[in-house]
Amino acid sequence: GGEGPTTLLVFDFGGGTLDVTVMELRGEMSFRVRSTDGDLRLGGEDIDAALVKYFLRDIKEKCGVDLEAMEEGRKKSKAFKQLSQACARLKVDLSRMQESDFCLDDFVEDHTFEGRMDKETFDRLVDPIVQRIRGPIDRALQKVHGGMRAIDVDQVLLVGGSSRIPRVQEVLRDIFPGTELCRRINPDEAIVIGAAIEASRSVDLIDVVPRPLSIATANHSDRSRSFATQIVAACTPIVDGGITFTECFANSRDGQDCVTIRVCEGEAEFFDDNLRLGVFEITGIPPRPRGEVEIRVAMTVDADGILSVSAVVEGTGQTLDATVVTSKGRMSESQIEDKRRENREFASSG
Repeated sequence: GGEGPTTLLVFDFGGGTLDVTVMELRGEMSFRVRSTDGDLRLGGEDIDAALVKYFLRDIKEKCGVDLEAMEEGRKKSKAFKQLSQACARLKVDLSRMQESDFCLDDFVEDHTFEGRMDKETFDRLVDPIVQRIRGPIDRALQKVHGGMRAIDVDQVLLVGGSSRIPRVQEVLRDIFPGTELCRRINPDEAIVIGAAIEASRSVDLIDVVPRPLSIATANHSDRSRSFATQIVAACTPIVDGGITFTECFANSRDGQDCVTIRVCEGEAEFFDDNLRLGVFEITGIPPRPRGEVEIRVAMTVDADGILSVSAVVEGTGQTLDATVVTSKGRMSESQIEDKRRENREFASSG
């Protein structure tokens, strides 16, 4: 990195998600996270699914069996599992070989299916998926204060098994021409190593809030679509162990005697299009005309990504304190899916 700081872009492409982080390295053990972005629905599993779809057509042509049209049951489930596992292995093979094949004996209805694919076909098939990595990378660069160009990145650190796929690396080289793609760490082990370093406290790490944190506010032109009003901006540095931001709001209806605080994380304008983190209620509010009751909402994010929300109704002493975990707080993919399901159920019930 020379005398000045080194700018790293950490490209973490796993099975289910893509995470992009722009970091500044000063010295050997001092890191500052400048920005983050990602795609919670982009990963190696999407490539597996594309391969499965390709071979479903092949199976229909060669064996006369339409797996998708089969009646749901154990036989169909077993066949799809066999094919999915074979496609996952094929993906790994074609990341280091020019051609690969597989054989499914006694696959379905006593058929044996042999699948084969070369690297050129594989690259063409997965390219629409791989091209989607450009969006999160571009957004992560733009989120850095003042904007950042790809040429300003000194190294791209590859993390996650899907970063091994040659077509992925080709697109990265196109985005970052002349920039080193760093593969010195086993991509599958990089997360573990990074967690161990951070846990040891041997590095000075300044992290950021990855996505905006907002609460739902009234949309008077369409009451079914609440706005997501931002309280904490994306890429806000988490310094001194934690940060707190406060905003004041007013009651949205005449005679309102309770307030529901709905908290979300995400970039979307409307609340229901973001990741819902929690719902909390304050009761006992004095029933006054709209706009005459002031409610002060504070959000605090600590170094572990734990979000604390507090609300105070001015002049009454009514308070609410709650704690939730943001995606910075290491939510698993299953937790994220659970919250998405809650969002859909909430939207359909409202």
